[in-house]
Amino acid sequence: MTQAILLGAGQGSRLASLRGNDPKWMLEVAGQSLAQHLVNALHACDVTDVLLVRGALGGAVLTPSVSYREALNTRNMLETLYSVRADVREDVIVAYCDLIVEPRLIQAALNSSEPAAVVVDRQWSKLFSLRADDPLSIAESCTFSRQGLSDIGQPLKPGQTPQAQYIGLMRFSKSTFDQLMNLYEFLQAENSGQPWRNVETFESAFLTDFLQEAIERGIKLTPVLVEGGWLEFDTPRDLMIARNLIQTPRLEVIDFDALPSRPSVVSAGGVAIRQQGTSTDVLLVGSGIAGEWRIPKGMLERAETVQAAACREVQEETGEVPRVS
Repeated sequence: MTQAILLGAGQGSRLASLRGNDPKWMLEVAGQSLAQHLVNALHACDVTDVLLVRGALGGAVLTPSVSYREALNTRNMLETLYSVRADVREDVIVAYCDLIVEPRLIQAALNSSEPAAVVVDRQWSKLFSLRADDPLSIAESCTFSRQGLSDIGQPLKPGQTPQAQYIGLMRFSKSTFDQLMNLYEFLQAENSGQPWRNVETFESAFLTDFLQEAIERGIKLTPVLVEGGWLEFDTPRDLMIARNLIQTPRLEVIDFDALPSRPSVVSAGGVAIRQQGTSTDVLLVGSGIAGEWRIPKGMLERAETVQAAACREVQEETGEVPRVS
């Protein structure tokens, strides 16, 4: 199983005039909030255990099974991720909450057999040419080979053109995630309050700086190469681009038809059976309509796995305590 952590504790100051009192991941595009689009895409890839880390502005998605953690005093996504390390129990998708991604990008990360898979876009210039008059002015480094990523998220050197762009979507095995969090603790103890890499103090470090440090310390990060299929929201121009793309689609940037069109709700149920000699009994529940029967089922509750929800629904609706076989 794989769970998901959505990093949404930031306020999105550059979008303050548009977001009102809500976090920027509650901005609506194509009829749903940014975070709701992410949850829908995760569910489409069978990732149902979703934790959204939110800040002082609060916010929520419509899907009832999403869990929340508060990160009121963290200063960046790296610190936010570290603050919920205890919630990671298995392999984990980590995503920035100000993204919209087609489900195929999440599936590409899930399909990777590598312990640390980082999604990067080879067609980044098509999106970035819409986001800025000079695409390279907002681009960051991304260099890789068969050995993995060697450079990611760093300021471009004169004349440098990146091979792809980091989009803020990753998947880690549980053991690699723990390794990264241990590295964070070591670096924090060693560099607290001091200049570090591209920032004035370690406490304001970017997640990409941390990933670069991990690479340089021998932790292999494998690029998952995709072509388009995502949008990022940092500025009012980004929001305008998205709404223009809905009216005049450019499929090499993102295919809105590939996004689930409604907020997703995950249900689970079970077929309760009992073997008696050579016969098999199946336990059904009435629907309230004469002669109509169904299996016990219902929606997932917050932080509940599909299997746990199925067992709970069987017990609640039949009175029997199921044993999963």
